[in-house]
Amino acid sequence: MSISILNGLAAATFDDPAKVLEEIQTRPFKYVVNEEKQTIQGFHIENPQLFWTIESAVHSSKVGSQLKQILWIPIE
Repeated sequence: MSISILNGLAAATFDDPAKVLEEIQTRPFKYVVNEEKQTIQGFHIENPQLFWTIESAVHSSKVGSQLKQILWIPIE
């Protein structure tokens, strides 16, 4: 990304270019699943069938890789 595009994004969002850059930078991701508690990224899914449907979708599809990016948890 060029500086002029970054500045354009910052101007369009009325934000500081440094803050915009920080927001669009790739963040480390850790996908967290607890099978015993039936949680994905800390969200409890009560229905076991739904839990396993979502879990298998995340592992087996391109949508799953996009979902992982959306539901990211920063690695500390």
